[in-house]
Amino acid sequence: MSALPNYAVAVAMVLTLCAPSLGAALPVEVQTALSSLLRAAEVRDLKTLRERMIEKFTWSFGGDKDADQAVEEWAKDPRYLRELQGVLRGECQLRDATHVECPGESALGFRAGLVIVESEWKLEYFVAGD
Repeated sequence: MSALPNYAVAVAMVLTLCAPSLGAALPVEVQTALSSLLRAAEVRDLKTLRERMIEKFTWSFGGDKDADQAVEEWAKDPRYLRELQGVLRGECQLRDATHVECPGESALGFRAGLVIVESEWKLEYFVAGD
């Protein structure tokens, strides 16, 4: 009878120690999409970035219309692509079967999300703030 609580404690300890590495394993398709987006941001390939974004892409709370508008703004201000690179190099995680989140370094900083659309992972949002 007393072995059960000890067993439960041991299992909880193992799960706690392994939790960070369990969340780090992303499907190959997600890793490929993230790598492609990162490469495009590094070389300022706005055409490729646009192709890998959903149409109703969110980039500014309340001021955005679509992915084309975001790309136009990114072309004017290189800060966005630098920030995108930093976020994509971070620890992205599956939120559920169809969404990936790349949280960035702080709660109010930039963060990005991907969604699967017709078997392809696409950038759904890249925002800063709340």
